[in-house]
Amino acid sequence: MLLEDKNSRSAKYFIELYQAATLRGAIERAATKEIETLLFGELVDIPIDVERIARRKRIRVRECNRDLGCRLARLVPKRGGFLAELKPDSTEKRKRATLAHEIGHTLFYRDDGNRPRHQIGILDEIELRAEEEICERFAKALLMPAVRLCDVIFPIPAASPALVLNRLHNTSQKFMVTLPLLASRLSEIEIRCPPYLIVFFRYMENRSTRIDPRLRVMTSYSFGDTKGFRMWNNRSVEGVNLASVNQLFAGWGSAAERESGRYIWSADQGILKTSSEVPRQVVEQVNVSLFDLGTGKWKSESLPMSVSSCLYSRQNATEREAQIIAVLSPQIATAARVNH
Repeated sequence: MLLEDKNSRSAKYFIELYQAATLRGAIERAATKEIETLLFGELVDIPIDVERIARRKRIRVRECNRDLGCRLARLVPKRGGFLAELKPDSTEKRKRATLAHEIGHTLFYRDDGNRPRHQIGILDEIELRAEEEICERFAKALLMPAVRLCDVIFPIPAASPALVLNRLHNTSQKFMVTLPLLASRLSEIEIRCPPYLIVFFRYMENRSTRIDPRLRVMTSYSFGDTKGFRMWNNRSVEGVNLASVNQLFAGWGSAAERESGRYIWSADQGILKTSSEVPRQVVEQVNVSLFDLGTGKWKSESLPMSVSSCLYSRQNATEREAQIIAVLSPQIATAARVNH
């Protein structure tokens, strides 16, 4: 979640710079200003031409030969602009998001005639984290302007996870962003839609114990009128009782060849690589957490949900590199319980 601490210098600077009441409002204004100023109008074509924006911001981009550790990029102020060094092994969508993030960092600089100078100066851990989160949110707002995003993704059908999965896939392709980035952006602009839970899975060790590798929840987002249910990160697919997700992962894992693309499970054909076919939809008894209004606490419960999922893989990807997205829709009775 974004740090909304107005006492941080980074937040104060950004709110004052864009004359907004909130940090969220400042970030939206910053992204809108960059699009309107540098791409000559609000209703621009999508995907947003982030490289053109970078050029107008005097950012020179090159692939980095040095070890950046876990970082995807590094921004270096230079005379007359900036140098953005990006990791060479990133996908096109990831590079776009990384470059948009680095554009966000330039908003904390001013040119004093010599080279761009950071307006806050030496940053402690809190300020570093605050600036990073502001730039992350800015990148999403820049790549996916709220009005254009809503135009593309609406209307969202009710009780149809399979159709929602296809809508998310098509929208991510149109905006040239990753599915996790798209889901995160949709959660930020708080779209009005039927209730859905979107969950991302990866094969990894337990984050707490560093052992027991399994297919686990990486992150999840709740949408719609009810946000009173969730699926906690790090839970195994067996722990949340999503047999259909496990079946999809096992089917892909046993495939003779692992090509780059999107995979679904077909009752007739087994594992199937497809970019357009609608995934199957099943009803499962899923273990989720519900917010109890009476006690003000979260409690675990097993609830019937309609489920649809697909897997994304690179060419010859390992099981740790594959990603599964599952869309869950609570049954009508479940939704009523969460709302009340």
